[in-house]
Parts: sequence; structure tokens; C-alpha cells
Amino acid sequence: MYRDVFRSVRDRKPSALNPEFAIEAAKLACAMDIAIAENRAVTAADFPSLR
Repeated sequence: MYRDVFRSVRDRKPSALNPEFAIEAAKLACAMDIAIAENRAVTAADFPSLR
């Protein structure tokens, strides 16, 4: 991951790792935590502010 960032700086091009990518990864991790803690399936309705 850090190599992509360094390459982007060196080549002066936008990184593929943008804020949207980070938010999607965070939503997935949060959904897994909810699913494990509450022993249930998680849906988009669990994230109303992030749609």
C-alpha cells in the first residue's frame, strides 16, 4: 500500500488509494464487528449516514 503512495508522489499522479477507498474499507470492518457482536447479518440500513 505504501509503495503505491510513494509511486504516486514520485510520478506526480493521483493515488489509487483515495478517501472513497478508505471509507469502503472502514465500512466493511465496522460491518464485520457488528455482525460478530450481534450475531446477525448487516445491511446498508445499518449505515444510513454513509449511503
